[in-house]
Amino acid sequence: MINTVNRRLEAELQESTGEKVRLCYQCKKCSAGCPVAFAMDLLPHEVMKMVQYGQERRLLQCSTIWLCSSCETCSTRCPNDIDIAGVMDGLREMSLEAVYSSDAERALETARLALGDGRRITVSDRIRELSLGEWEGRLIDDLHAEDPAKLDAWYRTPSTVNLKGGEDLAAFRRRVVSFMDEIIATPGGDAALITHGGVICIYLTHLLRMHVDDLWSFSLPNASITTIVLDFKPRLRSFGETAHLDASALGLDGMPAPL
Repeated sequence: MINTVNRRLEAELQESTGEKVRLCYQCKKCSAGCPVAFAMDLLPHEVMKMVQYGQERRLLQCSTIWLCSSCETCSTRCPNDIDIAGVMDGLREMSLEAVYSSDAERALETARLALGDGRRITVSDRIRELSLGEWEGRLIDDLHAEDPAKLDAWYRTPSTVNLKGGEDLAAFRRRVVSFMDEIIATPGGDAALITHGGVICIYLTHLLRMHVDDLWSFSLPNASITTIVLDFKPRLRSFGETAHLDASALGLDGMPAPL
């Protein structure tokens, strides 16, 4: 029996990134030096070998390409000067059919940092963070000093708290769920949403059939990755992955310190 290797993936990556993956001879220095290898489902040298073998589907579905922090340690260690971090960038680009972002500038900046300036991004105010009205921009310490009972109620039963100028929690969930339902109904491949902790958590209350008052049951770090599989029904695969981030920069959880 004669086995053939599909070189199309390797050729496409070389065209988009300029990197010649075929030069990799599996010395494994990239994997040995990778600071987030412990969290990856495929190690960097395995990614390179799968590119050589044309294993596109496996590569574009793996978590490694999203956990890569682009620190370029692998690229620096490569004896053949392959920019392995650049290959990871190329695979991320290939894996996404669409990219959506909140219209908040901090979300758009995150999208550009993660995916590059050349990526087409669909911007929507429907995945904007929950509006806190009179509490917007204020510090938790100040709110606690002003009305500790109200702040406590916000974290325990937020639907019972009336914030002047703020968004109703049930209405917030409806707008997020309706947006996600449209994405699910759109044919195509993977999509990335760059949005906010409140948006992700309120959608999870819907997905997991929880009450809106369970919004703060989740501890979601900033700039983390949550993966939802969309097949016969939406399913939570992973929540709040942070292996790609500098641990010293992480807060205790996703609860916003400044409101």
